[in-house]
Amino acid sequence: MTLWLANMAGMSIGLVTSAMAPSSDRAMSVVPYLLITQLVLCGVLFPLGALQFISYVIPRPVGRVLSGGIVGLNAVALHQTSGLYPASGGGVS
Repeated sequence: MTLWLANMAGMSIGLVTSAMAPSSDRAMSVVPYLLITQLVLCGVLFPLGALQFISYVIPRPVGRVLSGGIVGLNAVALHQTSGLYPASGGGVS
């Protein structure tokens, strides 16, 4: 269910981008900016700290945290202190 919801959120971002662009060329030129924004705000490349609340606007961090919690990837199992996969509530922070 988690992966399906993350997939639906990603498809909705693509459909909104497609609907707002005046041509297909313009839509394809916007896609890299959307992907880079999602990678930066996901919280995997570096900790966001005070900007953590901004990352919940895009669906990628929520899908990462929920999927990691479901399969047992948490800070205790991975022996890490970064907080990438929180251990509380099945990975839901």
